[in-house]
Amino acid sequence: MTNDAVVRLTGVHKRFGDFVALEKLDLEIQRGEFLTLLGESGCGKTTTLRIVSGFEEPTEGAVYLNGELANGVPPHRRRVNTVFQNYALFPHMSVGDNVGYGLRFDGVGRRERRRRAAEMLARVGLEDKIDNAPDALSGGQMQRAALARALIKEPEVLLLDEPLSALDAKLRKELQLELKRVQRQTGITFIYVTHDQEEALVMSDRIAVMESGKIRQLGSPDDIFERPHSRFVAEFVGASNKLDGVVRETAGNTVQVALPSGERLSAMAPPTGTLDVGTAVRLVIRTQQLRIEDDAVAPAENLLNATLADVIYLGVDRKLELHLADGQRIELEERGDRLPADLSERIGRSIRLQVPQDAVHAFPSGA
Repeated sequence: MTNDAVVRLTGVHKRFGDFVALEKLDLEIQRGEFLTLLGESGCGKTTTLRIVSGFEEPTEGAVYLNGELANGVPPHRRRVNTVFQNYALFPHMSVGDNVGYGLRFDGVGRRERRRRAAEMLARVGLEDKIDNAPDALSGGQMQRAALARALIKEPEVLLLDEPLSALDAKLRKELQLELKRVQRQTGITFIYVTHDQEEALVMSDRIAVMESGKIRQLGSPDDIFERPHSRFVAEFVGASNKLDGVVRETAGNTVQVALPSGERLSAMAPPTGTLDVGTAVRLVIRTQQLRIEDDAVAPAENLLNATLADVIYLGVDRKLELHLADGQRIELEERGDRLPADLSERIGRSIRLQVPQDAVHAFPSGA
Protein backbone atom coordinates (compact mmCIF):
# COMPACT_ATOMS: atom_id res chain seq x y z
CA MET A 1 0.00 0.00 0.00
CA THR A 2 1.34 3.45 -0.86
CA ASN A 3 2.16 5.85 1.96
CA ASP A 4 -0.79 8.15 1.24
CA ALA A 5 -3.43 5.42 0.87
CA VAL A 6 -6.16 5.93 3.46
CA VAL A 7 -8.42 3.09 2.23
CA ARG A 8 -7.41 -0.21 0.68
CA LEU A 9 -9.67 -3.10 -0.31
CA THR A 10 -7.90 -6.35 -1.13
CA GLY A 11 -9.72 -9.28 -2.73
CA VAL A 12 -13.05 -8.09 -1.32
CA HIS A 13 -15.86 -10.48 -2.17
CA LYS A 14 -19.44 -9.97 -0.98
CA ARG A 15 -22.35 -12.38 -1.36
CA PHE A 16 -25.96 -11.97 -0.31
CA GLY A 17 -27.23 -15.55 -0.49
CA ASP A 18 -26.59 -16.68 -4.05
CA PHE A 19 -26.13 -13.13 -5.34
CA VAL A 20 -22.54 -11.93 -5.79
CA ALA A 21 -22.51 -8.17 -5.13
CA LEU A 22 -18.72 -7.74 -5.26
CA GLU A 23 -16.21 -10.06 -6.89
CA LYS A 24 -12.56 -9.99 -5.76
CA LEU A 25 -12.45 -6.20 -5.62
CA ASP A 26 -9.07 -4.47 -5.27
CA LEU A 27 -9.11 -0.71 -4.71
CA GLU A 28 -6.68 1.77 -3.17
CA ILE A 29 -7.82 5.32 -2.35
CA GLN A 30 -5.33 8.08 -1.63
CA ARG A 31 -5.54 10.57 1.23
CA GLY A 32 -7.28 13.78 0.19
CA GLU A 33 -8.64 12.24 -3.00
CA PHE A 34 -12.12 12.67 -4.49
CA LEU A 35 -12.88 9.22 -5.87
CA THR A 36 -16.20 8.36 -7.50
CA LEU A 37 -17.73 4.91 -7.86
CA LEU A 38 -19.72 5.13 -11.09
CA GLY A 39 -22.10 2.55 -12.48
CA GLU A 40 -25.64 1.38 -13.03
CA SER A 41 -27.94 0.25 -10.22
CA GLY A 42 -26.89 -3.11 -8.81
CA CYS A 43 -23.24 -2.86 -9.90
CA GLY A 44 -21.89 -2.90 -6.33
CA LYS A 45 -21.27 0.83 -5.67
CA THR A 46 -23.28 1.14 -2.46
CA THR A 47 -22.12 -2.26 -1.20
CA THR A 48 -18.52 -1.04 -1.55
CA LEU A 49 -19.40 2.09 0.42
CA ARG A 50 -21.08 0.09 3.18
CA ILE A 51 -18.07 -2.19 3.49
CA VAL A 52 -15.75 0.81 3.91
CA SER A 53 -18.10 2.28 6.55
CA GLY A 54 -18.41 -1.00 8.46
CA PHE A 55 -22.16 -1.41 7.95
CA GLU A 56 -21.39 -4.54 5.91
CA GLU A 57 -18.60 -7.07 6.37
CA PRO A 58 -16.92 -8.67 3.35
CA THR A 59 -17.59 -12.35 2.77
CA GLU A 60 -13.92 -12.64 1.83
CA GLY A 61 -11.01 -10.22 1.59
CA ALA A 62 -9.58 -7.43 3.72
CA VAL A 63 -10.38 -3.77 4.39
CA TYR A 64 -7.56 -1.50 5.57
CA LEU A 65 -7.98 2.03 6.97
CA ASN A 66 -4.72 3.93 7.40
CA GLY A 67 -2.86 0.68 6.93
CA GLU A 68 -4.67 -1.10 9.76
CA LEU A 69 -7.00 -4.05 9.22
CA ALA A 70 -10.59 -2.86 9.72
CA ASN A 71 -12.46 -6.15 9.30
CA GLY A 72 -14.77 -6.50 12.29
CA VAL A 73 -14.26 -2.91 13.48
CA PRO A 74 -17.74 -1.41 14.10
CA PRO A 75 -18.80 1.78 12.26
CA HIS A 76 -18.59 4.06 15.33
CA ARG A 77 -14.92 3.15 15.80
CA ARG A 78 -13.96 4.10 12.24
CA ARG A 79 -13.14 7.73 11.38
CA VAL A 80 -15.61 7.47 8.53
CA ASN A 81 -18.90 9.37 8.10
CA THR A 82 -21.67 9.00 5.53
CA VAL A 83 -23.95 11.50 3.77
CA PHE A 84 -27.13 9.83 2.53
CA GLN A 85 -29.60 10.72 -0.19
CA ASN A 86 -32.44 11.32 2.31
CA TYR A 87 -30.49 13.79 4.54
CA ALA A 88 -31.60 12.01 7.80
CA LEU A 89 -31.94 15.27 9.80
CA PHE A 90 -33.80 15.10 13.11
CA PRO A 91 -37.03 17.13 12.63
CA HIS A 92 -37.36 18.06 16.34
CA MET A 93 -33.90 19.69 16.47
CA SER A 94 -32.69 22.99 15.06
CA VAL A 95 -30.24 22.95 12.16
CA GLY A 96 -27.41 23.86 14.56
CA ASP A 97 -28.28 21.07 16.97
CA ASN A 98 -28.45 18.61 14.06
CA VAL A 99 -25.00 19.61 12.87
CA GLY A 100 -23.46 19.42 16.33
CA TYR A 101 -25.30 16.27 17.39
CA GLY A 102 -22.38 13.86 16.94
CA LEU A 103 -20.14 15.96 19.19
CA ARG A 104 -22.34 15.14 22.20
CA PHE A 105 -20.90 11.62 22.24
CA ASP A 106 -17.39 13.05 22.39
CA GLY A 107 -18.19 14.97 25.57
CA VAL A 108 -18.24 18.38 23.85
CA GLY A 109 -20.28 20.95 25.81
CA ARG A 110 -23.33 22.73 24.38
CA ARG A 111 -21.64 26.13 23.93
CA GLU A 112 -18.68 24.58 22.09
CA ARG A 113 -21.00 22.43 19.94
CA ARG A 114 -22.88 25.54 18.86
CA ARG A 115 -19.65 27.41 18.07
CA ARG A 116 -18.31 24.57 15.95
CA ALA A 117 -21.70 24.04 14.28
CA ALA A 118 -21.77 27.73 13.34
CA GLU A 119 -18.29 27.47 11.81
CA MET A 120 -19.25 24.41 9.78
CA LEU A 121 -22.55 25.94 8.63
CA ALA A 122 -20.64 29.03 7.46
CA ARG A 123 -18.40 26.75 5.42
CA VAL A 124 -21.43 25.40 3.51
CA GLY A 125 -23.18 28.79 3.25
CA LEU A 126 -25.85 28.24 5.93
CA GLU A 127 -24.57 30.43 8.78
CA ASP A 128 -27.92 32.25 8.99
CA LYS A 129 -29.92 29.01 9.32
CA ILE A 130 -28.45 27.75 12.60
CA ASP A 131 -31.70 28.24 14.58
CA ASN A 132 -34.07 27.14 11.81
CA ALA A 133 -36.01 23.89 11.87
CA PRO A 134 -34.99 21.41 9.15
CA ASP A 135 -38.41 21.60 7.49
CA ALA A 136 -37.82 25.32 6.89
CA LEU A 137 -34.92 24.47 4.57
CA SER A 138 -35.02 23.76 0.86
CA GLY A 139 -33.80 20.41 -0.44
CA GLY A 140 -30.42 21.86 -1.34
CA GLN A 141 -30.08 23.52 2.07
CA MET A 142 -30.93 20.26 3.84
CA GLN A 143 -28.24 18.50 1.88
CA ARG A 144 -25.72 21.19 2.88
CA ALA A 145 -26.75 20.77 6.52
CA ALA A 146 -26.28 17.01 6.25
CA LEU A 147 -22.82 17.61 4.77
CA ALA A 148 -21.93 19.98 7.63
CA ARG A 149 -23.07 17.39 10.19
CA ALA A 150 -20.87 14.74 8.56
CA LEU A 151 -17.83 17.04 8.37
CA ILE A 152 -17.97 18.44 11.91
CA LYS A 153 -16.49 15.24 13.37
CA GLU A 154 -13.50 15.67 11.04
CA PRO A 155 -13.63 12.19 9.52
CA GLU A 156 -10.67 10.91 7.57
CA VAL A 157 -13.05 9.56 4.93
CA LEU A 158 -16.46 10.91 3.93
CA LEU A 159 -18.78 8.55 2.06
CA LEU A 160 -21.49 10.10 -0.11
CA ASP A 161 -24.22 7.79 -1.43
CA GLU A 162 -25.93 9.58 -4.35
CA PRO A 163 -26.49 12.66 -2.13
CA LEU A 164 -27.74 14.89 -4.97
CA SER A 165 -30.06 12.50 -6.79
CA ALA A 166 -33.27 13.95 -5.25
CA LEU A 167 -32.48 17.51 -6.36
CA ASP A 168 -33.46 19.30 -9.56
CA ALA A 169 -30.91 19.58 -12.37
CA LYS A 170 -29.94 23.24 -11.74
CA LEU A 171 -29.39 22.73 -8.02
CA ARG A 172 -27.46 19.52 -8.62
CA LYS A 173 -24.96 21.38 -10.81
CA GLU A 174 -24.52 24.08 -8.17
CA LEU A 175 -23.96 21.57 -5.36
CA GLN A 176 -21.55 19.50 -7.45
CA LEU A 177 -19.20 22.49 -7.51
CA GLU A 178 -19.92 23.23 -3.84
CA LEU A 179 -19.02 19.69 -2.77
CA LYS A 180 -15.78 19.80 -4.75
CA ARG A 181 -14.90 23.16 -3.19
CA VAL A 182 -15.53 21.86 0.34
CA GLN A 183 -13.51 18.72 -0.36
CA ARG A 184 -10.53 20.75 -1.53
CA GLN A 185 -10.74 23.12 1.43
CA THR A 186 -10.96 20.38 4.05
CA GLY A 187 -8.58 17.89 2.42
CA ILE A 188 -10.86 15.05 3.54
CA THR A 189 -10.98 11.94 1.36
CA PHE A 190 -14.36 11.75 -0.41
CA ILE A 191 -15.73 8.49 -1.80
CA TYR A 192 -18.76 9.38 -3.89
CA VAL A 193 -21.38 7.06 -5.40
CA THR A 194 -23.38 8.03 -8.48
CA HIS A 195 -24.88 6.64 -11.67
CA ASP A 196 -24.60 10.07 -13.34
CA GLN A 197 -21.63 10.14 -15.74
CA GLU A 198 -21.53 13.93 -16.05
CA GLU A 199 -21.51 14.30 -12.26
CA ALA A 200 -18.58 11.90 -12.01
CA LEU A 201 -16.60 13.69 -14.73
CA VAL A 202 -17.15 17.14 -13.17
CA MET A 203 -16.29 16.29 -9.56
CA SER A 204 -13.73 13.50 -9.44
CA ASP A 205 -9.97 13.20 -9.20
CA ARG A 206 -10.41 9.56 -10.22
CA ILE A 207 -13.36 7.44 -11.31
CA ALA A 208 -13.89 3.72 -10.78
CA VAL A 209 -16.37 2.50 -13.40
CA MET A 210 -18.16 -0.56 -12.01
CA GLU A 211 -20.17 -3.35 -13.60
CA SER A 212 -21.45 -6.59 -12.04
CA GLY A 213 -19.43 -6.19 -8.86
CA LYS A 214 -16.14 -5.46 -10.64
CA ILE A 215 -14.14 -2.34 -11.46
CA ARG A 216 -13.92 -2.20 -15.24
CA GLN A 217 -11.64 0.84 -15.35
CA LEU A 218 -10.02 3.13 -12.79
CA GLY A 219 -8.52 6.43 -13.85
CA SER A 220 -8.78 10.19 -14.15
CA PRO A 221 -11.89 11.67 -15.81
CA ASP A 222 -10.00 12.35 -19.05
CA ASP A 223 -8.59 8.79 -19.09
CA ILE A 224 -12.06 7.32 -18.66
CA PHE A 225 -13.64 9.59 -21.27
CA GLU A 226 -10.90 9.73 -23.91
CA ARG A 227 -9.17 6.36 -23.46
CA PRO A 228 -11.79 3.75 -22.52
CA HIS A 229 -10.39 0.26 -21.99
CA SER A 230 -13.56 -1.63 -22.88
CA ARG A 231 -16.72 -1.34 -24.89
CA PHE A 232 -18.76 -1.13 -21.66
CA VAL A 233 -16.82 1.89 -20.40
CA ALA A 234 -16.85 3.57 -23.81
CA GLU A 235 -20.61 3.21 -24.17
CA PHE A 236 -21.48 3.97 -20.54
CA VAL A 237 -19.48 7.17 -20.00
CA GLY A 238 -20.67 10.08 -22.10
CA ALA A 239 -23.11 10.36 -24.98
CA SER A 240 -21.80 8.37 -27.93
CA ASN A 241 -22.57 7.05 -31.39
CA LYS A 242 -22.31 3.32 -31.97
CA LEU A 243 -21.53 2.02 -35.45
CA ASP A 244 -21.00 -1.58 -36.55
CA GLY A 245 -18.34 -2.61 -39.02
CA VAL A 246 -15.58 -5.10 -39.92
CA VAL A 247 -11.81 -4.70 -39.55
CA ARG A 248 -10.10 -4.54 -42.97
CA GLU A 249 -6.56 -3.42 -42.01
CA THR A 250 -4.46 -3.20 -38.87
CA ALA A 251 -1.47 -0.95 -38.16
CA GLY A 252 -0.05 -0.75 -34.66
CA ASN A 253 -2.69 0.65 -32.33
CA THR A 254 -5.08 1.61 -35.14
CA VAL A 255 -7.43 -0.32 -37.41
CA GLN A 256 -9.28 0.44 -40.64
CA VAL A 257 -12.95 -0.47 -40.31
CA ALA A 258 -15.35 -0.92 -43.21
CA LEU A 259 -18.95 0.15 -42.56
CA PRO A 260 -21.95 -1.49 -44.28
CA SER A 261 -22.23 1.69 -46.39
CA GLY A 262 -18.81 0.92 -47.92
CA GLU A 263 -17.11 3.84 -46.19
CA ARG A 264 -14.05 3.28 -44.02
CA LEU A 265 -12.99 4.81 -40.74
CA SER A 266 -9.63 4.69 -39.03
CA ALA A 267 -10.11 3.88 -35.32
CA MET A 268 -8.13 3.27 -32.16
CA ALA A 269 -7.76 -0.41 -31.23
CA PRO A 270 -8.44 -1.50 -27.63
CA PRO A 271 -5.49 -0.92 -25.25
CA THR A 272 -5.65 -4.61 -24.30
CA GLY A 273 -6.01 -7.46 -26.78
CA THR A 274 -5.82 -7.33 -30.56
CA LEU A 275 -8.26 -7.00 -33.43
CA ASP A 276 -7.59 -9.23 -36.43
CA VAL A 277 -8.64 -8.55 -40.01
CA GLY A 278 -12.20 -9.80 -40.48
CA THR A 279 -13.25 -9.16 -36.87
CA ALA A 280 -16.73 -7.68 -36.43
CA VAL A 281 -16.42 -4.57 -34.28
CA ARG A 282 -18.46 -1.88 -32.60
CA LEU A 283 -17.17 1.67 -33.09
CA VAL A 284 -17.87 4.18 -30.32
CA ILE A 285 -17.66 7.89 -31.23
CA ARG A 286 -18.48 10.74 -28.84
CA THR A 287 -21.27 13.01 -30.08
CA GLN A 288 -19.18 16.09 -29.19
CA GLN A 289 -16.20 14.93 -31.28
CA LEU A 290 -17.87 14.83 -34.68
CA ARG A 291 -17.58 17.95 -36.85
CA ILE A 292 -19.24 19.15 -40.02
CA GLU A 293 -16.58 19.24 -42.74
CA ASP A 294 -14.91 22.57 -43.36
CA ASP A 295 -14.02 22.52 -47.08
CA ALA A 296 -11.06 24.83 -46.46
CA VAL A 297 -9.35 22.38 -44.10
CA ALA A 298 -10.91 19.07 -45.10
CA PRO A 299 -8.92 16.02 -43.95
CA ALA A 300 -7.85 13.40 -46.44
CA GLU A 301 -9.61 10.58 -44.61
CA ASN A 302 -12.11 9.72 -41.88
CA LEU A 303 -15.05 11.38 -43.55
CA LEU A 304 -18.63 10.18 -43.37
CA ASN A 305 -21.47 11.10 -45.69
CA ALA A 306 -24.77 11.49 -43.87
CA THR A 307 -28.25 12.88 -44.40
CA LEU A 308 -29.29 15.58 -41.93
CA ALA A 309 -32.60 14.48 -40.39
CA ASP A 310 -33.15 17.12 -37.71
CA VAL A 311 -31.60 20.02 -35.79
CA ILE A 312 -32.61 20.18 -32.12
CA TYR A 313 -32.26 23.43 -30.16
CA LEU A 314 -30.54 22.99 -26.75
CA GLY A 315 -29.93 26.62 -25.86
CA VAL A 316 -26.24 27.31 -26.49
CA ASP A 317 -25.79 23.89 -28.11
CA ARG A 318 -27.48 22.14 -31.01
CA LYS A 319 -27.97 18.41 -31.47
CA LEU A 320 -27.97 17.13 -35.04
CA GLU A 321 -29.63 13.83 -35.93
CA LEU A 322 -28.18 12.21 -39.06
CA HIS A 323 -28.58 8.98 -41.03
CA LEU A 324 -25.81 7.14 -42.87
CA ALA A 325 -26.43 5.53 -46.25
CA ASP A 326 -26.73 2.09 -44.61
CA GLY A 327 -29.46 3.33 -42.23
CA GLN A 328 -27.30 3.62 -39.12
CA ARG A 329 -28.27 6.67 -37.05
CA ILE A 330 -25.75 9.06 -35.48
CA GLU A 331 -25.84 12.30 -33.51
CA LEU A 332 -23.58 15.34 -33.39
CA GLU A 333 -23.58 17.91 -30.60
CA GLU A 334 -21.96 21.31 -31.05
CA ARG A 335 -22.24 24.94 -30.00
CA GLY A 336 -24.69 26.76 -32.19
CA ASP A 337 -22.23 29.54 -33.09
CA ARG A 338 -19.81 26.94 -34.51
CA LEU A 339 -22.34 25.51 -36.95
CA PRO A 340 -23.30 26.86 -40.41
CA ALA A 341 -25.96 29.55 -40.12
CA ASP A 342 -28.14 27.89 -42.77
CA LEU A 343 -28.03 24.43 -41.15
CA SER A 344 -31.80 24.17 -40.62
CA GLU A 345 -32.29 24.73 -44.34
CA ARG A 346 -30.15 21.64 -45.07
CA ILE A 347 -32.50 19.14 -43.42
CA GLY A 348 -33.00 16.25 -45.83
CA ARG A 349 -29.76 17.01 -47.65
CA SER A 350 -26.38 15.29 -47.51
CA ILE A 351 -23.51 16.67 -45.46
CA ARG A 352 -20.01 15.39 -44.74
CA LEU A 353 -18.66 14.78 -41.26
CA GLN A 354 -15.10 14.86 -39.98
CA VAL A 355 -14.34 11.99 -37.60
CA PRO A 356 -10.99 12.44 -35.76
CA GLN A 357 -9.18 9.10 -35.60
CA ASP A 358 -8.42 9.39 -31.89
CA ALA A 359 -12.14 9.95 -31.19
CA VAL A 360 -13.10 6.56 -32.67
CA HIS A 361 -12.65 3.49 -30.46
CA ALA A 362 -13.07 -0.03 -31.84
CA PHE A 363 -14.06 -3.04 -29.71
CA PRO A 364 -15.04 -6.60 -30.64
CA SER A 365 -18.78 -6.78 -31.22
CA GLY A 366 -19.24 -9.53 -28.66
CA ALA A 367 -17.18 -7.84 -25.91
